[in-house]
Amino acid sequence: MFQRTMTAAGIAAWLAIAAPAAAAPTTMALTGRLTAAGGGPVSDGKYPVTFSLFKAAAGGTAVWTEPVAAIATEGGVFHHVVGAATPLTPAMFAGPDGAWLEVKVEPEPAMPRLALRATPFSVRAAVSEGLECSGCVGPGHLDPAVLQPYAKTSVLAKVATSGAYADLSGGPDFSAYAKVGELAKVAQSGAFADLIGAPKLAEVATTGNFQDLNNLPKFAKVGSACGTGLVVKGLAVDGSLQCVAALDPTALPPDALDEVSNKLLTNQFVDTFSAAAPTPIPDQNPNGATSTIAVGDIGVAQKLTVTIDVENSNLETIKITLVDPAGASHVLWDKAKAPSPLKKTFPLPDQLVSGDLGAWVGKNPMGDWKLTVIDSGFLNNGVDGKIAAWSVAVSTLSNKKVSADGLLVTNGGLKLQLAAAHPVACNPANLAYVYYNTANDTLYICNGKAFFPIPIAGFGTAGNATLNCKDLKTKDPAAPSGTYWIDPDGPSGPATPFQNYCDQSQFGGGWTMALKYSAGLGNFDPQALVKAKSGMDLVGQLNPAKSGNILSAGTIALPGATELLAVVYKGSVAVYTIGFSLVPGDLNATWVKGKFIKSLSSVDIADYDPSLVSLGSNSGRQFYVTHNHGGCPNDAGSLVVATGGGGCGWEGGAQFIWYHAGPSNWANFTSEGKKDGETLIVYVR
Repeated sequence: MFQRTMTAAGIAAWLAIAAPAAAAPTTMALTGRLTAAGGGPVSDGKYPVTFSLFKAAAGGTAVWTEPVAAIATEGGVFHHVVGAATPLTPAMFAGPDGAWLEVKVEPEPAMPRLALRATPFSVRAAVSEGLECSGCVGPGHLDPAVLQPYAKTSVLAKVATSGAYADLSGGPDFSAYAKVGELAKVAQSGAFADLIGAPKLAEVATTGNFQDLNNLPKFAKVGSACGTGLVVKGLAVDGSLQCVAALDPTALPPDALDEVSNKLLTNQFVDTFSAAAPTPIPDQNPNGATSTIAVGDIGVAQKLTVTIDVENSNLETIKITLVDPAGASHVLWDKAKAPSPLKKTFPLPDQLVSGDLGAWVGKNPMGDWKLTVIDSGFLNNGVDGKIAAWSVAVSTLSNKKVSADGLLVTNGGLKLQLAAAHPVACNPANLAYVYYNTANDTLYICNGKAFFPIPIAGFGTAGNATLNCKDLKTKDPAAPSGTYWIDPDGPSGPATPFQNYCDQSQFGGGWTMALKYSAGLGNFDPQALVKAKSGMDLVGQLNPAKSGNILSAGTIALPGATELLAVVYKGSVAVYTIGFSLVPGDLNATWVKGKFIKSLSSVDIADYDPSLVSLGSNSGRQFYVTHNHGGCPNDAGSLVVATGGGGCGWEGGAQFIWYHAGPSNWANFTSEGKKDGETLIVYVR
């Protein structure tokens, strides 16, 4: 930022005295001073300046402009004659507002305009060139008032005519400032290289290159790799990679499972094995009392401690010895004085008399640990005290099991241990132990005392028999009709499960086959419980060569059965169905009382009471439902299946015949006539 100072004397001396008398001067001498923003003069040098004339102090368009490529300054002072390149004209100074000079040092903004006064307006004298004068006008012709604004040259200071800064009197003292020419080269260039006696810098200070640093850190060599199956373990001194096998088990400590799993998994355990019951100590017996603890296969021991609780009338007469699975003896107590009971934990905080339990660190302590107490003193030759309790506690770094302390989510599934027999003893130490038994397809869970079986084979299978077909329907509603294993008295009853046909489709399903009769088989004994034969599919059941029943004398063999359904088949098609409710508490050897159930029947018969369902008789009738039983020809009812040879004429001769009476008249069977059928099956539910 530049500032300008223009002296009045300099402006007053703007006319070129040497100009010809015939013409007004067209130049103007200027003297000024350029200062920096801080107030001091600018550095000596040359500066590009543009001079302009305006008709007003601000705004408007320049009436004259003259750029100057370089104006020299010394101490900020410059001298210049304007108009040399672009001549000034009188018209530029005409008007009531006069003329205003604007100075602009490039590339800075223009400085405030300076009004031109008095002397510069002599340019206006050019208008007199057209005047004719027969004589010269002398001073005497002038009015003194006209000369009043002007000063005589003789009374002016020398600087007014010379314009030289040196001719100024009382000027500022620049002794504290240095001339540009006297400055060192670095003052103008600012370059470090122009310093004299500059300090020597490290190479990196001038290059900026990382490689020029001293003591560079070691980095991996660019483009190097460990190779297939290897990972980086570290960097060598020369920057080469140190590689190890990926997931190398030797790279992790054996007990690192909890660290790498965020404390969710661990293979470090403390398993305590205790004696099952107290053991009495025989008095003055050289064999003493021995108690055995079986330590299971739990992995490698990190620490092993033995705790004892022994009672005796005189501990100074007893010796306590521990024998480990390897046969080594460890003396825990040898006739020392102490109050009873003796409660100690070895090897810390209590010391062994002899032996080293620490030898088991790093080994699997599986096997029998035996504690023997020998009482050499005399009390009563009976029993003197007891081994009240003792235990072996093993801290293991297990290679047999893992503990999960959070929720175990197995998106890929979970496979249990498979065994044909219990793999461990079920005791408090194995509470909640679960495994799958391959011998009977059963899931077993230890409840701390015994394994509890959970059959997971399909319902109605040999390993998971249901009580009956209704029980099967409840447990597996989608099970189709077919042969299934049933166990009417349950798994705790004396009866053995057997295969039986279940109808799971007719009238809601859940029907257990109780009786089957086909032509040509002769009479069957309704008093005997005959288990169903093999091949219990429906087609097999309709095979005339097979028959059987599970209805016993006077009772329904399936406990809780409340409904009976009789079905006559022609081939495999049911041609007649009739259902009754059962009254299990009112039965006798041959009759079942109950009411007709329309919703279970393909016929519609009048309700009557009692309705009697008869199973077999000496008359050749194998099954019949009657309204009254009055002998031939008075028997009437809804259904009869007979093989012939009975007391009624309509029963004779046929191997398989069946009749049914009408729904309302209950006429005897003769009036209805026999029908053609092949198989009768009676179901209960």
